[in-house]
Amino acid sequence: MGAGGEGDDFPHSGFLGDLMLTFLEGPQGDYPIDFIFCGDTFDLLKTPYLGDHPRHITKEVAVGKMASVAATHPRFFEALSKILEHPRANKSVYFIVGNHDPELLFPKVQGFIRALCGNERNVHFPGFEATLGPVHVEHGCQSDPLFRIDPQKPFINAQGTQLLNLSWATIALFDIAIPLLPLFHFH
Repeated sequence: MGAGGEGDDFPHSGFLGDLMLTFLEGPQGDYPIDFIFCGDTFDLLKTPYLGDHPRHITKEVAVGKMASVAATHPRFFEALSKILEHPRANKSVYFIVGNHDPELLFPKVQGFIRALCGNERNVHFPGFEATLGPVHVEHGCQSDPLFRIDPQKPFINAQGTQLLNLSWATIALFDIAIPLLPLFHFH
């Protein structure tokens, strides 16, 4: 999910929200369910901030980008809110970090999403991977040396400002590919 327009790769997020709401109906409504979004749920890589694509991602930039996505995809977040308030059985949501949404590492972004979902307790941000019982889930960007982010050092400090420690391939995309989006978005 991006910020809308021609470059948004998932304009049908309302359909996804409606589909997820069907898990509240019938007998499955009585069972606990974990919804796991396995990275790149949000295309914050292509989401502009104040008309630009800054490569120095602060918490303010990250929240601003996430706010643009949320404003474009309200039905998705409304569905998550309904799912999490479902009274018959505990439902949880997990957001795993991918190479298009490393901004999820910022606690401020996590708080913003939890507020959108209306549930602090059942919205989880496990980082780059999650293991729930016998199931292990990861996005895979950590296996790609071009997009890997050091999980021990996801942020750097530059002149007193905390910045997301982006992979060198992400920086290359910001410098080379993203400026060409208006011309080649359909590719």
